[in-house]
Amino acid sequence: MLTNQFRLVTVLAALGLSACGGPAVSPPLPGLGTKVLGNANVSGSVPASGAPAGFSDGAGNPIAAPARDTALDHLRFDAAATSAADNTFDIIAYTDNSSTGSSGVTATTIGVSSNVGGTGASTFGQVARYTRFGTSLLPTSGTGTYSGQYVGTLGSPTGTINGGSGLVAINGSYILNADFGAKTIGGSIKNRVEVLKTGPVPGETFANVTLPTTSILSDGTFAASGVTGGGLDSATDTTSNGSYQGLIGGVNPGNGQNGFRAAGTMSLTHTIGANTYTELGVFSGHR
Repeated sequence: MLTNQFRLVTVLAALGLSACGGPAVSPPLPGLGTKVLGNANVSGSVPASGAPAGFSDGAGNPIAAPARDTALDHLRFDAAATSAADNTFDIIAYTDNSSTGSSGVTATTIGVSSNVGGTGASTFGQVARYTRFGTSLLPTSGTGTYSGQYVGTLGSPTGTINGGSGLVAINGSYILNADFGAKTIGGSIKNRVEVLKTGPVPGETFANVTLPTTSILSDGTFAASGVTGGGLDSATDTTSNGSYQGLIGGVNPGNGQNGFRAAGTMSLTHTIGANTYTELGVFSGHR
C-alpha cells in the first residue's frame, strides 16, 4: 500500500498536480523581511485604522506625520498627505492594508520634498517597501494573472515639478502574467495619471510601462531591469534606468489558493527638458 501511494504521488507530481488534486506547489516560502528600494532613511506608515506615524525625511530627521486623506486613497492603497500651497505634495504616502487572514503581502511608498512645512529645511527622499507575511506555497505548475493597483511618487531634490516645489503622485493599475511551470513573470502598468492634493489632473497622463518577462526564483521573488515606456504624454519625456522587483505570497482566505498575491516596486528616471525626476512606486494585487 505504501508503495502504491508513493507511485501515485510520483505520477501526480509529473502531471503538475498534488495528491489532493490541486496544482503542484513548492515547499513553504521563506520569510524575507522587508525589501527596500530608494532612500531607506525615509520612513512612516499609513495604518488601516488610526493616525499615520513614524515619519522621517531623506536624512532620517523626524518630521510631522501627514494627515490621513481618504480622498486620495487608490482602492487597496490608503493615503496620507501634506500639501504645498500649489497643491503638489510636501509628503505623500500610500500603504496597502488589504491583505486579510494569516498570510499576505503589503507595500508602502513615501515621497518627502525638500520643503516640508514651507521651511526648506527637510531633505528630499523617496522610498518603496514591500514584504510578505505568514506561510505560503509557490505554485509550480499552471499559470496565473495578478492584477491590482500601482501608486508612485515623482519628484526631484533640485528641480520643480508642475510649476511647484513638491512632488506629484502617479496612480495606475498593473497586470503580471505568471507561468509557474516555466517560472516566469512579466506584464505592465497602465492607466497612469498624475495626482495632486486636489485629485487626478485631467489630461495629465503617463504612457504605459512594460515590465519585461523575468524569472520567478525558488523563494517566490522576481526582478528585472529594462523597464520601458512611462513618459508624460503632454511633454517630451525621455525615460530610462527602469527596473522592477517583487514577490509572490499569501493564501486566498476564501478557497486556500496558494501564491494568491503579488507585490513589488518599480523605478524609472524621467528627463523632461533640462530637469530629471525619479519615479518610485509600488504595486499590489492578487489573482
